[in-house]
Amino acid sequence: SATRNAVITAFSVGIAISGCIAIGQHFGWDAIPQVVVPGGLFLNKNLMGEAACLALIAALSNRLWISAIVVTPGLMLGGSRAAWLAALIGCLFLLPSWRQRLCLVAIGLACCLILWLEGFGSLTSLQERFGIWKDAAQQLTVFGLGSYDYSTEIHRDPNLHNDWLQLVYELGIIGLVPFIVVYYSAIRSVPFIAALVVIASFGFPLHMPATAWFIAFIIGHSLGHC
Repeated sequence: SATRNAVITAFSVGIAISGCIAIGQHFGWDAIPQVVVPGGLFLNKNLMGEAACLALIAALSNRLWISAIVVTPGLMLGGSRAAWLAALIGCLFLLPSWRQRLCLVAIGLACCLILWLEGFGSLTSLQERFGIWKDAAQQLTVFGLGSYDYSTEIHRDPNLHNDWLQLVYELGIIGLVPFIVVYYSAIRSVPFIAALVVIASFGFPLHMPATAWFIAFIIGHSLGHC
């Protein structure tokens, strides 16, 4: 619909602006405080990459080619491996034939090999997250423990870097059921949902205002047209 396309385009423009700023930051421009450079307007490059990935899949799903192109710098400079993997999986669902999917997988594996050889293969952050997840998994309950951020438990990190696990931690197994129902009902947006599942398994897009709003819009629009 026109409204859906307008929102996706507007969100993509915002990511494009952030990507342009990130290009400047990549070359040393430091007028905007950064936590992890270059993050554009997101302060953290991983968050920019995750938002760019979701914008990319939404744009491709609706054949908004220009919007898909302009968010690419944000995805590439973001450097989030989870976002790249999510983009690959989302695109797999968009391709019509198994041959095209196989080619895309081959290209993805080749890129991963190149990145690994170039020194981007460190598993330190992933190992740290496994430790955080293990601690949280040992405390899961049926009805949840409330806010993870303000829990009385001692945590290694203020965020679990896994929205699904954090939802179960906070809301319990029962609290996760409504989310499963909503995502399943939005099956028309399966490429977007697939990308979201990957990103939220290693990050926290549902806790970031920009991505959380965009996710809610895309899923809500899909549910409204079931």
